[in-house]
Amino acid sequence: MATLMGRKYRLNKNNTANANLNLVLVGLGMDLSRLPTLSTKCKAMFIVDGVKEETLEELFKSDEEAINERQQKRMRVIKEKMTENLVEDEQALEEKQKRRIRTIEAKRLKKKKKRERRKLAMILKR
Repeated sequence: MATLMGRKYRLNKNNTANANLNLVLVGLGMDLSRLPTLSTKCKAMFIVDGVKEETLEELFKSDEEAINERQQKRMRVIKEKMTENLVEDEQALEEKQKRRIRTIEAKRLKKKKKRERRKLAMILKR
């Protein structure tokens, strides 16, 4: 596949990747003057998006919108997870408090029974 592309677009293994990319783009019939320079965004993005004939500003704007949309989606998911965890934590805390109350009541009852047995034993000894 690579050799077929090399033959079709006359790629040279001694060329830089950028030079070979330029050859491929020219072979595809794209106007290199419309593409960004090396100091701007990656040319590979413009191979796909360049078909739409969008300006750099439009591409940057659409990228920013996509990034903002993804960030908002992440924030929504994080908020949902946090509220779920908060509800679960509250439920766990309530259960823990109920268990603690039951344990305290059981200890009181045990002490009360122990006192009653002692009183009964004292009464029987007399």
